[in-house]
Amino acid sequence: MARPRADRDAILIAFLDELGGRLPPHFDLERFGAEADRWAAQGLTVKQIAQLLAEQCRACEPPKRSPSSGYFTVEAYRPEGGLFRAVEHVLGSEVAATKRRINRDARQRLAYALISEGTTPRQVQGRLDFTQTPDRKRG
Repeated sequence: MARPRADRDAILIAFLDELGGRLPPHFDLERFGAEADRWAAQGLTVKQIAQLLAEQCRACEPPKRSPSSGYFTVEAYRPEGGLFRAVEHVLGSEVAATKRRINRDARQRLAYALISEGTTPRQVQGRLDFTQTPDRKRG
């Protein structure tokens, strides 16, 4: 005897209700159908299946990034190579202004790297810049 097929329309409607009415961009209809059928064969209700699908969907969606609410370390590099300046604990909303200020000081176009510090300022391990130093005479 064939496995019972889930009422996919009812599950999809309940699933949309769980997610607030919008399908996420990474939604896969084929996977949705397979999971819905599998859980229907186990005897779960439409609402239970929709909740399980929503949990799976939330777990696999890419994390939401809000750069304006986090802190960053801004590193400026010379075009010929080498670190020009690093500024730590810059709010995401102030990154552009920090880059403009560094550019004014440098009076040349620089390349930038942003290192996320997270939602609270913290020390991050940056790149090391080994500048040449004069050799010491050995005695």
